[in-house]
Parts: sequence; structure tokens; C-alpha cells
Amino acid sequence: MKVDVKAFATLCVHGLLDLVYPPKCLLCGELLPDGALCATCIASFEPLPPPFCVRCGAPTLRASSWCLRCAAGQGPAWEWSYAFGRYSGSLREAIHRLKYGGRTSLAAPLAHLLGSSFDPEAIPEDAPQAGGFTFDIVVPVPLHPKRLRQRGYNQSERIAYYLAKEKGWRLETGGLRRVKFASPQTRLGAAARRENVVGAFEVTEPERFRGLSVALVDDVITTGATLGEIAKLLKQAGATRVWALAVARD
Repeated sequence: MKVDVKAFATLCVHGLLDLVYPPKCLLCGELLPDGALCATCIASFEPLPPPFCVRCGAPTLRASSWCLRCAAGQGPAWEWSYAFGRYSGSLREAIHRLKYGGRTSLAAPLAHLLGSSFDPEAIPEDAPQAGGFTFDIVVPVPLHPKRLRQRGYNQSERIAYYLAKEKGWRLETGGLRRVKFASPQTRLGAAARRENVVGAFEVTEPERFRGLSVALVDDVITTGATLGEIAKLLKQAGATRVWALAVARD
């Protein structure tokens, strides 16, 4: 029997590393057989409490419906939005550790939670959901080059990569860039957030989006200002529809 020496050596190295540094949950430190999050921490993530507008996230009178602004055609540029859970508690901590703490291995399980929790039954019959949950491309919210150099990676791109891989969609990281370096949105109110992102992004290659349906991915939806600005640009570039997807909604 022929032995793959390289594969055997890799297996031995990983085995030794697991003995010296056994895999642990990146939130609570519990020992794990694999993965980055334990079942207890995942179970503590809080789902979004209905009723809320499934287009923009504003409170509504009944579940799985649009708010009055969206029903009147005054909502964001995207057709639909979805977030896995509420931006609080353990889920907030997981996103913070991914975004600011360098724990990039959290991107895969968070993307899985987002991708596996889509519920077609939650979509109202009058929603513009032609094509269902299938998208031509997955587009992460880009970071400004200066911010990317500071952080070393784009957390939204990491999430989008694993989401696209799991769903069989194509990841598109070109043709859209952030051209304005501005204050982090977390420090701003709703009006300032909207002003902060005006002119912040640019579509450099419209042909990458023309005639395609787009899943626009970010880590958190708060006011939707960033995603709304990008969705508007993608529509102007010829995208047929845009969904705003995020791990959490604030």
C-alpha cells in the first residue's frame, strides 16, 4: 500500500497541535471536537423578535409584513433584507471578536447560521421574491483600503465567502470599491450615518453586476444606510434585484 507521506505528515502535525492547543469555543472557551463555536453559545444567540418589516427592519403591526414606508415605495433601494439574529449578547460578542479581535475563524460558523436560517415561509405572498433564495453573485460590503490595511482583512468578505461557498453562489469582490474614508458608522446617529455614506462607494465595473441578482452581505444591519447606498449604486449599474443579508440586525 502506497502511503501519502505529505498527507500523513500533515495529519500528525494537526494531531500534535490539537494535543498542545486543543480546539476551544472562541466565545466561552469550552473544549470542542471541531468548529469555532459551541452549541451552548449558538443556542444563546437571540433571534429577531417580530413583528418587524422584512424589507427595512422597522417595527410593524403584524409579522412578516412591510412597514408603511416600504409599502408606499419609500423604503431602501434593496428589494428585501434578512438577518439571522439580534445584535446583542453572545452574537454581538462573536461579531466583535471577528471584526475587531482578529478571530477570523468565526466567519465560517456565522455565515453558516445566516445561510441555513433562511425561511421561505416567512416571505409574504406580495413580496418581490422572484427567483426565491437563489442569487447570481454574492457581494460583500467593501472596506476602504486604509481600513483594510489597519484591520488586515474584511470581515464582511470573509462571511460572504463562506456563505457563497455553502449556497453555491458566485462570490464577486471586484467592480465595487469604497472611495471615501470616513468615521466608523457605530459612532453615529441615523441621520449622520446616511450622510456619512453618501459618495462613499463607487461602481468601477458595471458589467460585473448588469443583469444579475445580488446578495449584498454585511456583518450587521443598523439603519441600513451603508447597504442602501450600495444597493442604489448596484441598481444603477444594472443589477436586477438586491437582497441585503447580514448576520445580525441592531
